[in-house]
Amino acid sequence: MNRKEIMKKIEMCIRDSVCNEGKDFTVSYNPNLSYPIAARRLGNKGVVTVSVKFYFNSSGSVSVISASGGSAIFQQEARKAASKIRVKVKNPETLKCTISKSFEFELK
Repeated sequence: MNRKEIMKKIEMCIRDSVCNEGKDFTVSYNPNLSYPIAARRLGNKGVVTVSVKFYFNSSGSVSVISASGGSAIFQQEARKAASKIRVKVKNPETLKCTISKSFEFELK
């Protein structure tokens, strides 16, 4: 297979992607989390947003890959919440997808 054929195949895969939220799958989760007690004790205040990257398979099973933003305390709580995300696969061709979701912590 030459370079041109490879590029065409990649373009087809992107165009025919089966990882479109809303069309191929839906995600249910609570993006607003309680401020961690440990963060309160350390005197942290304000709003913290953590982005969690995860993948899921055709059965909707979720595996967390990474978390970024905020301190380790917030990342740990966001990872826990992400592991409870519910994914409903609507398209049987959706075998495995990687997506990111944001979680927000606000001290009120």
